[in-house]
Amino acid sequence: MESKLEKIQKSLDQYLETKRMAFPRFYFISNDDLLEILGQAREPMAVQPHLKKCFEAIKGLKMEPPGKDGRRNYEAFGMNSPDGEYVAFSTQIVIEGAVEAWLLEIEASMRSSLKKILAATIAGIKGAKREKWVNDYPG
Repeated sequence: MESKLEKIQKSLDQYLETKRMAFPRFYFISNDDLLEILGQAREPMAVQPHLKKCFEAIKGLKMEPPGKDGRRNYEAFGMNSPDGEYVAFSTQIVIEGAVEAWLLEIEASMRSSLKKILAATIAGIKGAKREKWVNDYPG
């Protein structure tokens, strides 16, 4: 009986390792949290509380549920920080399929959106008065 339990535990650990390899930020969370995320994969709102463990300074995502405006799936439009800041994604993300797949899309959208904002901020300083620039590009 004990060897069967050990075999099951080893198989579970291997399964979780494959999920962590697919989305490396899963290494930041415990096995219990990862199992909860994987178990709630069809309900993205249930994954929200775990995002702060995967992404520094992210409180959650701005999501719209299916059915609104003819949507068939949840869609993510941006990210919220614990300080109340909001950054819109440059493109909305349709949340479907494996949780690690759409989290990879979210991560890529975070990076690309922040790159665009940073480029606009740097370009905006040229020829602008400091006070106007600070007000135009807060954060």
